[in-house]
Amino acid sequence: FTYNYRSSTRSIQFISTILSQSQLSASNTATFTGQGTLNGVAGYSFSVTAVDGGGPGSGLDSIVVTFTGPSNYLYTNGGVVVGGDIIIKQ
Repeated sequence: FTYNYRSSTRSIQFISTILSQSQLSASNTATFTGQGTLNGVAGYSFSVTAVDGGGPGSGLDSIVVTFTGPSNYLYTNGGVVVGGDIIIKQ
């Protein structure tokens, strides 16, 4: 899992090194967690929750990404998927 976010005030690059858990709940929600590096520094954890709310272009799929780490670091970002399709299979 990799995550890249850039704005004029913030740059985040997360690369997972360990996938510790993946889980399907209901028939349309997947969560996976693990550990990795944030901007090249080890010691961070991640959680991703993805929801398959409908077909391509429905505007009903969503994702939430959370990173935690040293010094009480917390970053959460998420929203509706507008340029793709989340597909969750049992």
